[in-house]
Amino acid sequence: MPHCWSCESDLGAVREIKREELCPGCQAWVHCCKNCRFWDDGARACDEPAAEWVHDRERANFCDFFAIAVEESSSSSGARGDDDRPAGGRDAFESLFKK
Repeated sequence: MPHCWSCESDLGAVREIKREELCPGCQAWVHCCKNCRFWDDGARACDEPAAEWVHDRERANFCDFFAIAVEESSSSSGARGDDDRPAGGRDAFESLFKK
């Protein structure tokens, strides 16, 4: 489910987001860089190389590449625990360094 970048309110089912849509929880713009799946919060930049520069990343924009970010994990925090990782990859890695 998509969540608001500002208050993390649930935005409902994945659907087409209109340009001037506001978050029901905090009234922040929904169609903005910070809600896009291409937004990299760590780099504070867009991962889509063909996208035009947007000055204010928190305001509604006309970006043709906008796609609402959807949480990949089923947990509310979005962080993956050790139990969620596939065991095969770790086992193969550890077997390389066993004596």
